[in-house]
Amino acid sequence: MGYKESSDCLVVVGGTDFGECFNDVYTFDLGRGEKGWKKVRDGRKRIGGIMGMVGGEYDCFVGRFNFWACELGDEVLLVGGGEDLDDGVYDDVWRSEDWGRKWEKLGSVRGKKGGKGGLVGASACVLGGVVFIFGGKAGSFRNYGGGPREFFNCYWCSKDGGFTWSKVMATEREFTRASLTATAVERRNEIVVIGGKDGDDAVGESKGDDRRIIDTYVVV
Repeated sequence: MGYKESSDCLVVVGGTDFGECFNDVYTFDLGRGEKGWKKVRDGRKRIGGIMGMVGGEYDCFVGRFNFWACELGDEVLLVGGGEDLDDGVYDDVWRSEDWGRKWEKLGSVRGKKGGKGGLVGASACVLGGVVFIFGGKAGSFRNYGGGPREFFNCYWCSKDGGFTWSKVMATEREFTRASLTATAVERRNEIVVIGGKDGDDAVGESKGDDRRIIDTYVVV
């Protein structure tokens, strides 16, 4: 997951590699080519424990994928996502004021104690200083453990930088069905939500209720 720090620098956060999830943060200076990469925080380091590696707690979000990150003014927000297991999904919100070096937990999108099953595979965009999050699902992305399979036909918005969130139920005019891993982009003071899928895709195999969504919706 990447986002711009400035016109000539990118920041890359987290991700997964064959089931191992990361919370490292890298920056990339576009002007330096291959030499432009720099790790600005090591996700393996923990507070307490043995030599900062064994035991203790992470000083930021745990490793994850299928989350969403964005630049909001001089801050960076990271929302939701999960690991490969049903008990490792999150709807938490994290903020960094120094481009990924240090992180502060603000709360959760779906409630004070966090929504059951987290928030995975949502799409999001910032418009006029307001953060919008669209769709997604509860439960792990692959759903190996048979946990909750709720797909969300709604969106959430935050006007205070991610501290509090309001849930807005979608109407037929806005979204005809829930969508997972869609794309949301800003265009001329509008948000355009494109593509995605509904239904569950177990272990990468398409089932009968899977439908690839090609509709495009505009949220003013």
